Amino acid sequence: MENTNNTKPQVFISFRGKDARERFLPLLKDRLKRSKVNVFTDEDAAGVPLEHLLEEIRNSRIAVVLLSKNYAESHWCLNELVEIKKCIETKKLDFVIPVFYKVKTSHVKKQSGKFGERFLAYQESLLVEAGDDKKKKKRANSKIKRWKRALTFVARMIGVSYDKRMLDSDFAKKIVEKVNINLAQIAAKEGRYSIPQNIRVCYLIFF
Repeated sequence: MENTNNTKPQVFISFRGKDARERFLPLLKDRLKRSKVNVFTDEDAAGVPLEHLLEEIRNSRIAVVLLSKNYAESHWCLNELVEIKKCIETKKLDFVIPVFYKVKTSHVKKQSGKFGERFLAYQESLLVEAGDDKKKKKRANSKIKRWKRALTFVARMIGVSYDKRMLDSDFAKKIVEKVNINLAQIAAKEGRYSIPQNIRVCYLIFF
């Protein structure tokens, strides 16, 4: 028997709009809709503070992290990732699906390559902004350490890797298949034979 009492969003997707807004986002949304997964984008949450978005992570069941070349230069994306790590560790999230979109897993794990260069540049900008203020510099270094741990954490998990021989539309389909497998596992665990359509919500947050 289906459990229809759960009205929480099912999937939160964190990714850098700079890398995916124009092309990959529409493809992913289309694939999700074809799979009867409702899609929520940040256009529907204009003006919402970051804390509200972090609350959506805590209320979700699955986090999909679309790791692209500019992901680690976004303060908001990195803070989302820290929250995702925390929620997995405290079992508030059932699954996290790292998606390596045109970046190597090792580059995310070690913060190396072009991915690491952008992350390092962002770190340096924060430290420069802190100047000689010891408290600001300490807070900046504390954030950087949390971000590094979160990036390494998510890169160690089984995810979906981009293949340059694959069309973006097919890659999007591959992500949706993984999402649906995880949703089915959650449904089976909770004694439901299928996922109620009205609660299959996918949060796409991009900056």
